[in-house]
Amino acid sequence: MCPSQGRRRGFESRLSLFANILLINFFYTNMKIGTVKEIKDNTETRVGLTPQTVKELTGLGHEVLVQEGAGLSSQISDEEYRQAGAEILSNAKEIWDKVDLIVKVKEPQKEEFTYLRENLTLFTYLHLANPANKDLTIAALESKGTFIAYETIMFEDKTTPLLAPMSEVAGQRIIDVCSEYLASPKGTANKMVNKIRDKAGKILIIGGGVVGRNSAYSALGRGANVVILELREEQRKQLQEELQPLANAFGATLKILESTKEILAQEIQDADMIIGSIYIKGARADRLINREMLDVMKDGAVIGDVAIDQGGICEFSKITHIKEPSIIITGPQTGKKIVYLGIPNIPATVGATATHALNAATKEYVKKFAQGGIDAVLSDHAFKQGINIAKGHITLEPVAKEHGLEDKFMPLDKIFE
Repeated sequence: MCPSQGRRRGFESRLSLFANILLINFFYTNMKIGTVKEIKDNTETRVGLTPQTVKELTGLGHEVLVQEGAGLSSQISDEEYRQAGAEILSNAKEIWDKVDLIVKVKEPQKEEFTYLRENLTLFTYLHLANPANKDLTIAALESKGTFIAYETIMFEDKTTPLLAPMSEVAGQRIIDVCSEYLASPKGTANKMVNKIRDKAGKILIIGGGVVGRNSAYSALGRGANVVILELREEQRKQLQEELQPLANAFGATLKILESTKEILAQEIQDADMIIGSIYIKGARADRLINREMLDVMKDGAVIGDVAIDQGGICEFSKITHIKEPSIIITGPQTGKKIVYLGIPNIPATVGATATHALNAATKEYVKKFAQGGIDAVLSDHAFKQGINIAKGHITLEPVAKEHGLEDKFMPLDKIFE
């Protein structure tokens, strides 16, 4: 081979490699991604994408469509999105129709069901195990699209990286909100849990996960008497080590006990505030409080049911709203009035904080999907657990059982064989 032929072949080889790189980049850098204004109860203030996330996506060559005004309640202007490289459209349907991936905060509402379609991937909080979300589950199945839930993405150590930031916010905010309803004029007990001259109220926290831990942070900082019920022994030890110094610093008392029916029945009797913070991946929360237990509770006690996204911890759990957060539940024998709050989007009360906290956790997953599509999801152990529905099948058996749709269940590996 003469030198000129060798150089030519070397040039042709490099040219072929360059062409392949261009082809790969073309395939992976032309995804259309959108976010729309949240419409749940007209109270949701968060938004799926921040300008920083948009900037990183457009910097990778992707197109980002944002609905006009989507970020205003999170203190983000349309101009900030434009400067980050997004296209602003006024019509939500147009965005749903044009994009490959929709990034939201809350599950689609009924008026959005018609936007769901095959070849569309939705990335959001879904909470399909909630009995109230059967219609959504059926609509998602019929669409044959792909539905990835933030809350079921899970590491091998069982931590949930995309549920955690909102659990932190919800855990701390629920103490604030419940405190308003323990006091007058919104409540009936006319008291506070904060420590005043060596007297403090009692807060019972059911579940020692991220919500429970953060509720404890807020409660101990007030000097309250805090009791946490937690099933896992190792978790109880960790909570004790982490929280006891905080209790000492604020003169609060702290007890961390095994979560049993007997202990719950005893501890609930003198609690001023009860926080339900149980989360079971892809399943309905356990109903631990029944109506008969209301008769032994303090008159005017407040239940903050943070587990309402997963159906709630009470026999009588019911979704309430930010604009009308509370209902009164009465003891069947005594007529005691218990204030119940079942707000499913507590972080929306602090939308600006919550949006940025959420995006800090979600953006790497959004970018991974944008760069590699469904293959990138399936190759990531934690990420693929976020797939709840795909190609007309439910991937989580507890969801299928909750809604009587067992015939629609199919293991993820079989769907994407």
